Amino acid sequence: MLLAASAAGEVAAGLVFGALPWRRPHARLVLVAPAGSATAVGLTAWAADGFAPLFAALFLVGVCAGPAAIASSALLDTLVPRPALARAYTLMVAVGLLWGAAGNAAGGVVAEQFGHRAALALSACWLAVLLAGAVVFRRALGAGPAGQGSGRRAANRVRP
Repeated sequence: MLLAASAAGEVAAGLVFGALPWRRPHARLVLVAPAGSATAVGLTAWAADGFAPLFAALFLVGVCAGPAAIASSALLDTLVPRPALARAYTLMVAVGLLWGAAGNAAGGVVAEQFGHRAALALSACWLAVLLAGAVVFRRALGAGPAGQGSGRRAANRVRP
Protein backbone atom coordinates (compact mmCIF):
# COMPACT_ATOMS: atom_id res chain seq x y z
CA MET A 1 0.00 0.00 0.00
CA LEU A 2 2.77 2.44 0.85
CA LEU A 3 4.68 1.82 -2.37
CA ALA A 4 1.39 2.23 -4.22
CA ALA A 5 0.96 5.67 -2.60
CA SER A 6 4.31 6.79 -3.96
CA ALA A 7 3.56 5.33 -7.40
CA ALA A 8 0.12 6.98 -7.46
CA GLY A 9 1.68 10.34 -6.61
CA GLU A 10 4.26 9.91 -9.37
CA VAL A 11 1.64 8.98 -11.96
CA ALA A 12 -0.77 11.76 -10.95
CA ALA A 13 1.91 14.46 -10.96
CA GLY A 14 3.40 13.12 -14.19
CA LEU A 15 0.02 13.27 -15.92
CA VAL A 16 -0.71 16.79 -14.69
CA PHE A 17 2.80 18.07 -15.40
CA GLY A 18 2.88 16.44 -18.81
CA ALA A 19 -0.48 17.97 -19.76
CA LEU A 20 0.39 21.54 -18.78
CA PRO A 21 2.75 23.85 -20.65
CA TRP A 22 5.91 24.50 -18.63
CA ARG A 23 7.19 28.03 -19.11
CA ARG A 24 10.41 27.65 -17.18
CA PRO A 25 13.48 25.77 -18.44
CA HIS A 26 13.50 22.07 -17.61
CA ALA A 27 16.97 22.49 -16.13
CA ARG A 28 15.40 24.58 -13.37
CA LEU A 29 12.85 21.87 -12.59
CA VAL A 30 15.61 19.28 -12.47
CA LEU A 31 17.08 21.40 -9.66
CA VAL A 32 13.74 22.10 -7.94
CA ALA A 33 12.74 18.43 -7.88
CA PRO A 34 15.51 17.29 -5.48
CA ALA A 35 14.61 20.15 -3.15
CA GLY A 36 11.00 18.99 -3.11
CA SER A 37 12.08 15.37 -2.80
CA ALA A 38 14.41 16.12 0.12
CA THR A 39 11.56 17.89 1.89
CA ALA A 40 9.10 15.11 1.10
CA VAL A 41 11.47 12.37 2.28
CA GLY A 42 12.18 14.41 5.42
CA LEU A 43 8.43 14.54 6.06
CA THR A 44 8.32 10.80 5.49
CA ALA A 45 10.94 10.31 8.22
CA TRP A 46 8.84 12.45 10.54
CA ALA A 47 5.59 10.61 9.63
CA ALA A 48 7.10 7.12 9.74
CA ASP A 49 5.22 5.95 12.83
CA GLY A 50 1.65 6.39 11.56
CA PHE A 51 0.11 4.77 8.49
CA ALA A 52 -2.04 7.72 7.33
CA PRO A 53 0.70 10.38 7.61
CA LEU A 54 3.21 7.99 6.03
CA PHE A 55 0.80 7.25 3.18
CA ALA A 56 0.38 11.01 2.52
CA ALA A 57 4.13 11.67 2.78
CA LEU A 58 4.95 8.89 0.33
CA PHE A 59 2.31 10.22 -2.07
CA LEU A 60 4.16 13.57 -1.88
CA VAL A 61 7.47 11.80 -2.60
CA GLY A 62 5.87 10.44 -5.77
CA VAL A 63 4.50 13.86 -6.67
CA CYS A 64 8.07 15.17 -6.68
CA ALA A 65 9.43 12.25 -8.71
CA GLY A 66 6.99 12.36 -11.66
CA PRO A 67 7.79 15.85 -12.97
CA ALA A 68 11.49 15.30 -12.30
CA ALA A 69 11.51 12.29 -14.61
CA ILE A 70 9.69 14.22 -17.34
CA ALA A 71 12.00 17.22 -16.98
CA SER A 72 15.09 15.00 -17.14
CA SER A 73 13.88 13.42 -20.37
CA ALA A 74 12.99 16.81 -21.85
CA LEU A 75 16.38 18.17 -20.83
CA LEU A 76 18.09 15.36 -22.72
CA ASP A 77 16.12 16.39 -25.81
CA THR A 78 17.68 19.86 -25.62
CA LEU A 79 21.22 18.93 -24.56
CA VAL A 80 22.02 15.82 -26.59
CA PRO A 81 22.39 15.76 -30.37
CA ARG A 82 19.64 13.74 -32.04
CA PRO A 83 21.91 10.84 -33.17
CA ALA A 84 22.98 10.24 -29.56
CA LEU A 85 19.51 10.47 -27.94
CA ALA A 86 18.87 6.72 -27.73
CA ARG A 87 22.21 6.16 -25.99
CA ALA A 88 21.60 9.09 -23.66
CA TYR A 89 18.17 7.81 -22.62
CA THR A 90 19.56 4.31 -22.12
CA LEU A 91 22.41 5.65 -20.02
CA MET A 92 20.04 7.82 -17.96
CA VAL A 93 17.75 4.87 -17.21
CA ALA A 94 20.64 2.48 -16.49
CA VAL A 95 22.35 4.91 -14.12
CA GLY A 96 19.02 5.63 -12.40
CA LEU A 97 18.37 1.92 -11.88
CA LEU A 98 21.90 1.30 -10.58
CA TRP A 99 21.75 4.25 -8.17
CA GLY A 100 18.27 3.17 -7.06
CA ALA A 101 19.50 -0.35 -6.33
CA ALA A 102 22.55 0.96 -4.48
CA GLY A 103 20.38 3.36 -2.49
CA ASN A 104 17.95 0.61 -1.55
CA ALA A 105 20.81 -1.61 -0.41
CA ALA A 106 22.41 1.17 1.62
CA GLY A 107 19.04 2.18 3.05
CA GLY A 108 18.40 -1.40 4.11
CA VAL A 109 21.71 -1.53 5.95
CA VAL A 110 21.06 1.81 7.67
CA ALA A 111 17.48 0.82 8.56
CA GLU A 112 18.66 -2.49 9.98
CA GLN A 113 21.34 -0.82 12.10
CA PHE A 114 19.65 2.44 13.12
CA GLY A 115 15.95 2.15 12.28
CA HIS A 116 13.67 3.29 9.50
CA ARG A 117 13.53 6.94 10.62
CA ALA A 118 17.29 7.24 10.44
CA ALA A 119 17.32 5.67 6.98
CA LEU A 120 14.67 8.12 5.74
CA ALA A 121 16.41 11.09 7.36
CA LEU A 122 19.70 10.04 5.75
CA SER A 123 17.92 9.81 2.38
CA ALA A 124 16.61 13.35 2.81
CA CYS A 125 20.12 14.58 3.63
CA TRP A 126 21.56 12.73 0.64
CA LEU A 127 19.01 14.38 -1.66
CA ALA A 128 20.01 17.78 -0.24
CA VAL A 129 23.68 16.99 -0.93
CA LEU A 130 22.82 15.97 -4.50
CA LEU A 131 20.91 19.22 -4.95
CA ALA A 132 23.88 21.25 -3.72
CA GLY A 133 26.18 19.31 -6.04
CA ALA A 134 23.86 19.91 -8.99
CA VAL A 135 23.77 23.64 -8.28
CA VAL A 136 27.57 23.82 -8.04
CA PHE A 137 28.00 21.68 -11.18
CA ARG A 138 25.51 23.86 -13.07
CA ARG A 139 27.40 27.02 -12.10
CA ALA A 140 30.73 25.41 -12.99
CA LEU A 141 29.42 24.66 -16.47
CA GLY A 142 28.42 28.30 -16.84
CA ALA A 143 24.72 27.77 -17.47
CA GLY A 144 23.01 31.04 -18.21
CA PRO A 145 20.31 32.65 -16.08
CA ALA A 146 17.62 30.73 -17.96
CA GLY A 147 19.26 27.50 -16.82
CA GLN A 148 19.92 26.21 -20.31
CA GLY A 149 23.24 24.81 -21.37
CA SER A 150 24.63 24.78 -24.87
CA GLY A 151 21.75 22.62 -26.08
CA ARG A 152 21.22 20.66 -29.26
CA ARG A 153 21.09 23.81 -31.35
CA ALA A 154 24.63 24.75 -30.34
CA ALA A 155 25.83 21.17 -30.82
CA ASN A 156 24.29 21.09 -34.28
CA ARG A 157 26.00 24.36 -35.23
CA VAL A 158 29.38 22.71 -34.76
CA ARG A 159 28.48 19.84 -37.08
CA PRO A 160 27.91 20.40 -40.78
